[in-house]
Amino acid sequence: MNTRDKMASGKSVASPSALYESAEAYIKAAVDLLRPHLIGQSRRALSGVQEWVTTSPGFFVQRAKEIATAPIAAIQHWDQLHSLKEYLDLSAVLASQPEIAEQMNVLVGTELSATRVDPEHIAYSLLFGVIDRLNDDFNFDEAIFKEELDQLYSGLCRPEFELVTVAPLLGLKMARTPVAFGSQLEIDKLSDSEITRCLDGNLFTSPPVIWGTAPLVVCNLESGTSIC
Repeated sequence: MNTRDKMASGKSVASPSALYESAEAYIKAAVDLLRPHLIGQSRRALSGVQEWVTTSPGFFVQRAKEIATAPIAAIQHWDQLHSLKEYLDLSAVLASQPEIAEQMNVLVGTELSATRVDPEHIAYSLLFGVIDRLNDDFNFDEAIFKEELDQLYSGLCRPEFELVTVAPLLGLKMARTPVAFGSQLEIDKLSDSEITRCLDGNLFTSPPVIWGTAPLVVCNLESGTSIC
């Protein structure tokens, strides 16, 4: 398996439990509140902004960027979402969970960027994760909710995470890949998703990249403090 594809196993939230039930009640109430503003407006083009997308393996084109309107609707109605009884209940339950409470209101990050984990941040992340995956009727889906809650909870409980650094090595040619240099470093071909991110970041100027020639990359795995 490619090192960049490895995923750490995480924790899940027991059902029934106070956290599961309060989070579920909040998401249901939030989706009900937002649904009239979401129906028929699942996505829209962002004027003047372009992004690279994969059209087939190894081939890429630039198109108008689309953004989900659901998160925008949530931001526009954030005061109403905050006033929900279910939000206040969820905030209280989050503060009562030892594994979550110890990360509350702690500024985490680097010298260049940092974020603070608080009930608003957690509720915001969970709600956005759920509504961005719902069908166009925006009805609550318990399977999606559970996946998003487990992912969020796992991140909050994880003291460390695996960080993969990818750096393009333009012009380098090798007879075979991947080539590993121990357990923490390897040279391999970029995946299509990594190529599109490099294209969006203007890291490539060579036309062959657009026409399907995947450059080589160096992957460096490091550990860091959890940022959720």
